[in-house]
Amino acid sequence: MEKEKYNPYVGDLKDFIKHNSLTFEKGRRNTDLVVLCGYSLHTGAEKEALEMVLENQFKVDPEVKEEFNRVYDYANKNNYGDWWNDPRNKDAINAYTPPS
Repeated sequence: MEKEKYNPYVGDLKDFIKHNSLTFEKGRRNTDLVVLCGYSLHTGAEKEALEMVLENQFKVDPEVKEEFNRVYDYANKNNYGDWWNDPRNKDAINAYTPPS
């Protein structure tokens, strides 16, 4: 069995998902993925870290992976991570602040 690679962003991303009640259910999937992808781009997390965090979601509902790939590529291309740098958005999504 292959040992899972360590990724320093995984814990932070899991905390972000929990703190912001992201569920990736139908009807919320796109919004939740946009928020998560934007936040991850802001933190500098690579796509691989998100894939590790969302692995179980991909197994439960394969449509999540397709939607994730589409949303991530779009968010990356359109600099969605920059949104988090604007002080006006500080209180937006439960104002999650990762531990320092």
